[in-house]
Amino acid sequence: MIKIYTLKVFNSSSIKFLPIRSLISKVENLLNDFKVKEAVITFIYMDNDDIQGLNNQFLEHNYPTDVITFSLEDNRIDGEVYIGAEIAEKQAQEYKVTIKNECIRLAIHGTLHLLGYEDDTEEKRSEMHQLENKYIK
Repeated sequence: MIKIYTLKVFNSSSIKFLPIRSLISKVENLLNDFKVKEAVITFIYMDNDDIQGLNNQFLEHNYPTDVITFSLEDNRIDGEVYIGAEIAEKQAQEYKVTIKNECIRLAIHGTLHLLGYEDDTEEKRSEMHQLENKYIK
């Protein structure tokens, strides 16, 4: 089976180091395990003001968040994952993990949303968290 993955990472945040190679490798592993044949995913790291603007504009939540995911296509994985870099930095300290680990976790979290996973209940959050942990390792 031929697999075509186009994974791009953009950084408009104040965080200068992002684990791009590791992030792409781990997301590719996730897509392979889910037997995804074709995926186009763009990960955009941004500061609080920018992600708060998106959150307000599209979800009517007037606060910054860690991840917002937009699925752009119905018949294949095609989407954008916006990641709040400042929140990732804060959460890394809170969870006592590296910023690299938290940036990758949020990329995996967004990819899981593109695969159809939701986190609107405690049970669904727990399932997503288990998958995040699996693919971070």
